[in-house]
Amino acid sequence: MRDVSDHDPAPEDESVVDPRSSSATSTTSIEAWAKVFDLMSDPTRLRLLLRIHFAGPIRVSDLADQTGIREGTVSQALRVLRAAEAVSTERDGRSIYYSLADPVIHDLLHRLVGDDPHAR
Repeated sequence: MRDVSDHDPAPEDESVVDPRSSSATSTTSIEAWAKVFDLMSDPTRLRLLLRIHFAGPIRVSDLADQTGIREGTVSQALRVLRAAEAVSTERDGRSIYYSLADPVIHDLLHRLVGDDPHAR
């Protein structure tokens, strides 16, 4: 297992806060990180976030088809993600497309699985 204790984020990645800095350990930052991890701790929401991450803008019915999750369950999870501003919507006629809206979540998902939609 890789030791990440001395990992320094790439300087060009401004969305990553150095965990040793006081801003990363402020009460506000801790609460914000806890909310992000709470959203991602639910397997259904995490599966949907990963699918949206790889598929780009996608409809509820397509998310349900591609993940095997019932549409009602998808809609309920997306309501939670939208309320938390983790995803955004765009209407095209009668269709509503969901996209990732939170750059921190996008970065975390990318770091978890890279560019491989089949990564574990």
